[in-house]
Amino acid sequence: MATNGQINHLNYHQRRLEKSFQALFGGLNPHQLIKHLHPPLKGIHRIRVVYDKDQLDVTYHFYQVIHQNNFVLAQADFDYPFKYEDRSCFDQLKQKYPNEEIIFIKNGLITDTTIANIACFIDGIWLTPTTPLLEGTTRARLLDEKKIELADITLERFKKAEKFALMNALTDFYEVKNATIRDLRD
Repeated sequence: MATNGQINHLNYHQRRLEKSFQALFGGLNPHQLIKHLHPPLKGIHRIRVVYDKDQLDVTYHFYQVIHQNNFVLAQADFDYPFKYEDRSCFDQLKQKYPNEEIIFIKNGLITDTTIANIACFIDGIWLTPTTPLLEGTTRARLLDEKKIELADITLERFKKAEKFALMNALTDFYEVKNATIRDLRD
């Protein structure tokens, strides 16, 4: 994300790119984002970066922050370890539930949503799942800053949490207010 031409937390995006690049393409030199990013000088923009081992394409999209408070619980029967261009595993559910955000459960544990990592406030500590579907950049930053801690969060633990929050590069960290949650797994 960029705000008025300033790229937010670029080092975390570069770190994720390098980790993905190493896993997907081996020992090749990863792209350096700083050389390719020139966001608009006014407004908030989502930066979309699509790359392969040889090329990198950047587009900018005006962004307005939207906070969700309607959720459905769904089983994740897929892996999503990298931020792929193909998001069909999420899109199919989002088409069925366009006005709700999906909270995924995998192997009996809360993971994250289609657009954000999750944190639960339990016993005075903000906890985030040890095994999310995707390790987000805001999650990584907040872990480094010791503002959140890793934990296995079962559905029972999630339901007993005092509150929960979502986090991603576009919304940062925000507590969800007046949430409604439906369980699709019944």
